[in-house]
Formats: sequence, C-alpha cells, structure tokens
Amino acid sequence: MKKRDTIIVILLGIVTIAVILMGFRYRQSKQEELVNKSNYVEINQSESFEARQKKKEEEKRAKFLAAFDKKRESKTIADFLQYVKYAKGDTNVAFYGEIPDKAQWAIDNMSQLATERAFTEMQTNFVSTLESETIGERVDELVETKPDVVFFHTPMPVQGIVSWDEYGEPIEKDNITEVLSAYDEMKKALPEALIVLVTPAPREVDPEAESEISWHQVEIDTLVSESTNYAIPVFNIHNQVMEHLKTNALEIASLYNEDGSFKPETEELLKNMFAQNLKTLEVDTTTAYVLDGKPAEVDIVIEVYEEESSEEIVEEVEEESDNLDLEEEWYEEETEVDEWIDETVEEETYVPPVQTPTPPVSEPSEPSEPSEPSQPAPPTESSSSEETSEEETSSSMPPATPSTSESDAEEELPLPPLEPPAYE
Repeated sequence: MKKRDTIIVILLGIVTIAVILMGFRYRQSKQEELVNKSNYVEINQSESFEARQKKKEEEKRAKFLAAFDKKRESKTIADFLQYVKYAKGDTNVAFYGEIPDKAQWAIDNMSQLATERAFTEMQTNFVSTLESETIGERVDELVETKPDVVFFHTPMPVQGIVSWDEYGEPIEKDNITEVLSAYDEMKKALPEALIVLVTPAPREVDPEAESEISWHQVEIDTLVSESTNYAIPVFNIHNQVMEHLKTNALEIASLYNEDGSFKPETEELLKNMFAQNLKTLEVDTTTAYVLDGKPAEVDIVIEVYEEESSEEIVEEVEEESDNLDLEEEWYEEETEVDEWIDETVEEETYVPPVQTPTPPVSEPSEPSEPSEPSQPAPPTESSSSEETSEEETSSSMPPATPSTSESDAEEELPLPPLEPPAYE
C-alpha cells in the first residue's frame, strides 16, 4: 500500500505542478493580451483625435471660404490673406513704391499678423522706388516676387504747373496719371493680386489757408476719387494723419525732424495706423484671387500723350511757316482780283466823250416853176461880223451832253449859217 500511495502522491504532485504552470502561462498570455489591447486603444484614440482635428479644420476652411466669397465687396486685407492661406497654403506680401527697403515698421506689422492668423509660411518682399526716376520703373522686379497682396506706396500726388523753364514756359506734372498707369501695368502682369494704394503722410501746409490744411489736399482727394471709381483699395494715411493732427491741435511740421525725416513718434503713429487699416478697414476684393472662378477685371482708361521729338517740332514749325506764306500769297492775289473788279465796275460806269453831230447840208431842190426873185440886199458889215462871231462862239463852246430825246438834241444844236441861193 505504501508503494501505491507513493505513486499516487507523485502523480498528484506532477498534476499540481502542471496546473500551476498552465495557470501561469495563461495568466501571462492574458496579461500580454491586455497590454496589446490597451496599446491599440491608445493608438486608436490618437488617430481619431487627429482625424477629428483635421475634419474640424476642413469644415472651418470651407465655411470661411464660402462666407468670404458671398461678400467680397467689403473685406479686410487680413481676411483676404486668410482666404489665400486656406486656398493656397501660403501667403506672399510685397511693399512697393515710396517706402524704404526693409522698413522695420512694415516687418513688425507683418510678423504680428502672421502670429495672430497662424501664417507659418508668410513671405514679405520690398521693392523701393525712392531712387528711381519714375514710379513704374521697377514693376518688373515686383512681378518676379509673385505677391498675393501689394501695398503700393504712392508719391505725393501733383497736378499742374510745378516750375518754369529757361524760356519762361510752364512745366506741368501729373503723377496721378503715372500712379494709375503703374497700377494698370501691375494688374495686367498680376491679375490675381490685390493691389492697395497707400497715400503718403502730409508734408507741407497750405500758406494761403487760414487753418492747418495740407498743400496737396486737393490732389490727394482726386487720387482717392479716381481710385474709388476703378474699385482700387486705398489706405488713406494722409487724411488719417491730418485728422489726428486736427484732433490733437498739432501742426504738420511736428511730424518731422529738422533734416526732414520722421520723428520716432511719427513712425509709431504710421505703424499703428497701417496695422489698424490692415485688420479693420473693409475694401473691395472682387478684383483679386478667387478660389473657384476669375477675379473681376479693372479697365483703366489713361490718356497718354506722346512727347514730340525736336525734329517733329521743327517740321511742324516749317509747315506752319509755309502755310503762312501761302496765306499771304493768296491774300495778295485776292487783293489783285478785288482791284480788277473795281476797275471793271469803273469801266461799266464810264461815260465816253460826246461828239457834236454835224447836221447834213440839204441841197436846194429846183422849183418846178421858177419865179423871178427879188434882188436881195447886199449884206452889211454888221451882219457879216455877227455871223463871224456866232461861228467863233459855236466853235469855242464845249460839246453838250446828249440827251435821250432827239427833239431836245435838235433844239440845242446850233443852226448852220444860211447861204444865199444860187442864181442861174
């Protein structure tokens, strides 16, 4: 019995050990399953979070783009840059015109906007024309940067006579037309870019005005008015600074140092005004980038007068002198014709001299029955002298003017002297 019991105890021990080992392995496998399951849940949770975030961002993007396109006529520049960011994934801004290269206040404003709007890939470029002869001289360089938004800093607008040449002739200037022409060139090369005109700060006061009025206020108003007609966005810094000066009872001269540069407080003022316009001023963005479609066209009509060369001017002067010579010759010929006409008229009214008609001498006819006439008395000396004086008087008298009536002419004509009849 002892041997049998011993074998049973050994078998039970082996079974017990096997059960324990199996339980240990089962527990270990379960632990691995639990660990794997928890890892899977964590992975799933992270993946679902990213998907939810992405989905949420897509919904926000679609909602913003749809809302922007519904009211493009009145949106801020910051909203437009956000629109471009959602549509393209990055943004590009350029400063052009009368602005220093890499102006610090402009860089600060763009950096602040990029931080607020999460523009991680925003680029800022500068193309200054302060040392250029014309405002549109460096447009080609601007086009190479391919900007989404262009801040076009215009020169101080001038229209009219600016000086006089050595001959006393007025020299006129119209850089408002130059600004619009440069804008038109930019827009044709960059049809999807939003180009914003930025007016300069006031420089001179009108000496004839009683109050503090900018010398260029009329030209500024003209530039803004024409820009509005073409739906061109404008940051009217000039008028905003004038309003600030009026509110604080300051003068234009208080903005500048003695050398003509801006004071530090003026630069800070301009920086804040620009930032405020960037975020709050609503402008028309219909002429810029559209996600699904084409931007509205800007049709600017600019009258360009080509400058005449010196050779063309000389030719015109020669032509004018030739025309004057021809006119003088024609006038002389016309005068001769008039004189000929006057002579003709005189010939028509000319009265020829009247010739005294000589009456015919009638021959005496022979009487059919002649009678013996009585012997006439011999002529006396007195009668012969009277006849001689009558003949002299008739020859010395001037010829009489003939009349239309024949009877009057016969009466006025002197009678010839009677001759004594001839006797056979």
